[in-house]
Amino acid sequence: LLLLVSILGYTLQGNPALRQALLGSALQHFPIIGPQLQQNVSSIHGSRIGVILGIVGAVYGGLGVSVAIQTALNRVWAVPRYARPDPIFSRLRGLMLFVLIGGLVLMTTALSAAGPLAASLGYGGAWTPLAALVIAIAANVGVVLIAFRVLTAHEIRLAELVPGAVCAGIGVHALQIGGAFFVAYELRGASQIYGVFGLVLGLLAYLYLLSVIVVFCAEINVVRSRKL
Repeated sequence: LLLLVSILGYTLQGNPALRQALLGSALQHFPIIGPQLQQNVSSIHGSRIGVILGIVGAVYGGLGVSVAIQTALNRVWAVPRYARPDPIFSRLRGLMLFVLIGGLVLMTTALSAAGPLAASLGYGGAWTPLAALVIAIAANVGVVLIAFRVLTAHEIRLAELVPGAVCAGIGVHALQIGGAFFVAYELRGASQIYGVFGLVLGLLAYLYLLSVIVVFCAEINVVRSRKL
């Protein structure tokens, strides 16, 4: 997030409206705490050396998350320890995943902008919410499918990964909708006194539930492949 905000801050310095639109679209993947993220996550700025060091630290910390996901998926698929990538290569795999997900975020941003554009041209209708739902689930399925394929140190056919990816994509979208409803119901009328503390707790809870869904759906792929 720090890297994304910093890049948008430098490249779109003269177009703040487009910068906010892109940032808001990216943060829609965290609907439970998306507004808090927009308020609390700011770009890395300062001297050139400070920005470079900050970006390197942010990327390194994010790659640590990808290493943890790789460890979980390799255990699910019973990949032997000697066959797993070393610490350097595993982080290169994580970097590849980040690049692919970044491209997918840009694509979903363009697709999300297509709905209001079609409505302004008079082509919108009752199908628009359904189309938005299908696009959101398809984007989730695409991200999970990429993660399953890139982060597992084992040659697995895409056909074996599709059922779990579809299950995870639907589960992640259900988590987003259910989490947003739960927060809106439980925190109705609450003041903004939690600040960054509430942001951290909400993000940890969201990522924990997300990891449970992903690992469970990866187990579905393993069970199905063994039956076949």
